[in-house]
Amino acid sequence: MVGIRQSENGSGNVVFGITALVEEYEFYERLVAEQPRVARSYLAYFGDIYLSEPQLLPPLDVVTLFHLCEFSAHNTASPEYGGLTDLKLTVALTEKLPAGGHILFYTGSFAFDDAKRVIADWERQCPVERVSEFKTLLVYRKR
Repeated sequence: MVGIRQSENGSGNVVFGITALVEEYEFYERLVAEQPRVARSYLAYFGDIYLSEPQLLPPLDVVTLFHLCEFSAHNTASPEYGGLTDLKLTVALTEKLPAGGHILFYTGSFAFDDAKRVIADWERQCPVERVSEFKTLLVYRKR
């Protein structure tokens, strides 16, 4: 819904998203087929975020990691699968942000206990600072 709203509100913002749910991607395909102008400011792709190649990712201003640790498995980062760990994914996305860019986490996630450990490691490795907590969101900024 964020992508749709941004395409309609005249803000000039763009949204780049990934989904691993076939139904969500099929919704996006129908949306841009019926409303092609939406595709000018909203791009979604289907895939496993843990297989993202950082070189292919665009520069980002805001990253939302609401589902951190929810979909990684014990073999996600194995040589056979070739995926990123939750920490490596978070670091890679942080590297796509300019100074002042924001990263948001969702404290209501069923995997937030695991995510807290990743966030703690990430805070030690990356130039970030916690700037706010709003309801169920943790808001960080890249220094």
